[in-house]
Amino acid sequence: MVRRTTSNEAYANDVRYQDLATGAWTLAAAAGTPPFDDLDVAPGDEYDYALAIEGGAGVLGAVHVTVPSRLGLRLEGARPNPAVGGGFAVAFALDRQAPGDLELLDLAGRRIDRVGLGSLPPGNHVLRLAAHQGLAPGVYLVRLMHAGRTLDRRAVMIH
Repeated sequence: MVRRTTSNEAYANDVRYQDLATGAWTLAAAAGTPPFDDLDVAPGDEYDYALAIEGGAGVLGAVHVTVPSRLGLRLEGARPNPAVGGGFAVAFALDRQAPGDLELLDLAGRRIDRVGLGSLPPGNHVLRLAAHQGLAPGVYLVRLMHAGRTLDRRAVMIH
């Protein structure tokens, strides 16, 4: 991104950027408009941005940016698995903030515990299920329901 200064008032304070491979300058934002947002970045890629005055004293500042990879809905399951008493710590990732639930079911399908997810932001999370319920040894089902999608993982409790 470059803030361009010129003697022509029609172009004063325009924000332009330069493709360093070709040397071409492109208008990003005219004077008085919001700052430039680079909408052409790709998840997981890295970019370098520099602020300079075109025809001026060179680069005023530079920054290196790594664009985060896209988040996806993911249920990693119980940690540790098998667990020994005290319920399950369940690791999962949300791709957006939306209504949902994290549940623990027995093999007959009876719900043992449920935690609502509506206020959790996108990203990685760990929540405890059945922390104070004294679960019997056995196989359980951890279910993540979020934004109309459902993921299941088995969890084992031993004593």
